[in-house]
Amino acid sequence: MSTLIMSATNPLASSPTLNLGTQPNPTAQMVQNLAQSLAQNIAQNFSQNLVLPNGNANLSSGNVSCAPVSSTVTSSSNLTTTETIEDQAATENMIQLSSAEERERKIFMAEVNKFMAEIGKPLSKIPIMGYKELDLYQLYKEVIGHGGFIEVVKNVGTWSKIWKRLGNFDPSITDSSFRLKKNYERYLLEYEYKCHPDHRV
Repeated sequence: MSTLIMSATNPLASSPTLNLGTQPNPTAQMVQNLAQSLAQNIAQNFSQNLVLPNGNANLSSGNVSCAPVSSTVTSSSNLTTTETIEDQAATENMIQLSSAEERERKIFMAEVNKFMAEIGKPLSKIPIMGYKELDLYQLYKEVIGHGGFIEVVKNVGTWSKIWKRLGNFDPSITDSSFRLKKNYERYLLEYEYKCHPDHRV
């Protein structure tokens, strides 16, 4: 009977040999070929799955590839770049809006000054609230946005809401509604009636 002999100590050892005696046997030759093929497959699979001490797969087969760490860094870098571009665009838009608002503010104040001088009530100085000059431009926009002076007066609490939206807001000022109303009457009411005649009672 034929005896199959394999090395038990090393799976990568040479192909098993088949002792067939001296008489040639076609069936035995076929079995030997199959055994050699099986041994080669075992050796190849073992080599591909072998893990080296540094934790990397054995690359001797040429079929295993390691994902580069830089790919994640590159993706993060691209994301950061995209976010930076978006932030820059948002900042530029804010600057443009701020510049446009500042131009509108200057035009508004020039018109108010001219009109008040024409009616004999020149703006000698801007009132102070919250340790800052009262923003007449923003105050006017807020009042008009609420329907005008008459509507704001009729709706209790509206002056307080407007005060909280101004850059001068100071919660320690307890008479803010009264002072806003008086300042609006002094500096802006006539201008409102000029621009919005329908607001006059």
